[in-house]
Amino acid sequence: MGPKTDPRQNKNSTAQGLIMTVEKFKHTFKEMGAHNIDIIESLYGDKVIFLDPFHKVVGIDALKEYFERLYKNVNQISFEFGEHIQEGNNISIQWIMYLEHPKLNGGEPVRVAGVSLLKVNPIGQVIFHRDYFDGGSMLYEQVPVIGFLVKWLKKRL
Repeated sequence: MGPKTDPRQNKNSTAQGLIMTVEKFKHTFKEMGAHNIDIIESLYGDKVIFLDPFHKVVGIDALKEYFERLYKNVNQISFEFGEHIQEGNNISIQWIMYLEHPKLNGGEPVRVAGVSLLKVNPIGQVIFHRDYFDGGSMLYEQVPVIGFLVKWLKKRL
């Protein structure tokens, strides 16, 4: 019979792996731009599923195409990250995105707060990524006529 392993060691190594994934996630989104979309290959698994209020994307190649289109059309995008919570192979990370797009808010920065839910495989790759944020504040409120109506309606509710 081989040496016994302490179950806490396995739990600690899993927690360490998730912390590394959190740091890789933050680094990827702070560094990513239109010129280096391939940076996501070290973060995501080949069959990743990505969801946000506007899109569902399946597979690393489709995700790269999604980010290429997104980053091609923005003037600037940056992230600030807050706290994260990990449970099992799940991670949630708070963030604030600052987005400058020529067709939103007159090209001025838009601030969007959100949370990403990540599921990680045993080798530390993100295999599921869902972003939760208020799509109305990001998009609809920034379009001139529609934005006025959405803001007016929110005040009335």
